[in-house]
Amino acid sequence: MIKEDFICVLDDTGFDASKTNSRVLQNEDVTYVGLLMQEQTYGLLKDFMATMCANLYKTYGSSEFHFTDMYNHKGAFKNLSNEEFLEIIETFAEAIELFDIDIFTQTVPKNIFEQNATLDKGIQHALEVLQMKKSQKNKNFILSLTQLKRFMTAMYIQPKLKRIICDEGIRKAGSSLEFQFKGSSDNMLVNFKSSAQTPVLQMADFAAWMLTRSKQILSKKGEELNKVDMSILQCFKNIAPSYANLALVVFSPEDWKGYFPYDTVVETLAPEK
Repeated sequence: MIKEDFICVLDDTGFDASKTNSRVLQNEDVTYVGLLMQEQTYGLLKDFMATMCANLYKTYGSSEFHFTDMYNHKGAFKNLSNEEFLEIIETFAEAIELFDIDIFTQTVPKNIFEQNATLDKGIQHALEVLQMKKSQKNKNFILSLTQLKRFMTAMYIQPKLKRIICDEGIRKAGSSLEFQFKGSSDNMLVNFKSSAQTPVLQMADFAAWMLTRSKQILSKKGEELNKVDMSILQCFKNIAPSYANLALVVFSPEDWKGYFPYDTVVETLAPEK
């Protein structure tokens, strides 16, 4: 695939496997989800999200799409109907397809650095160069940026990542981080923003939320799945090809009753020992 200059819009999510009945799902320290697009597409997406957020505020009095609150009908979205909620996530999903956005994901399992001394040493060195604290959060962030670079090199021909717009947390909104990837002469700029002030981040939040919510739904027993869950999975199915570094597996929802779909798929694909 040939593309030129990229912008990445980056957000994070997490998953607590202990709250499920799954046998194979593991706790995550964090999963980073990045939307990769060219600068012209970024401008179009900014305009789209500005309109979406303006309409949201006009209707519900909220400047942000809090998808978990929407799913649970809490806070500003306590009167949001299931039909309205599903219409919103379908609109977001259609936008990902329309704007031809590639989605990068990087999950960092718990204890990964304790289990890999060489990796830990390399990431700590990078933090020293960047004059960042050697916290777990910063380690996860730098590891994910490294994997993002590797992904782009494998996915595109001579890609240039001009800048990353990242949700605040690693650093405060308004701050930035500049560095060079090893072997590259191009400076990389990371701008930290708040999703309230930078609505385009809410599209990355949607992509992250859909990934985590789908995983949670797929860890339920088949008879526990309701109409909203099924609609979310159908929506995720439509945009799953955009998650460019995830393996896609096709299976029938009609066969779910009585077992955990996620476990069944993973165990079916696992190599024989």
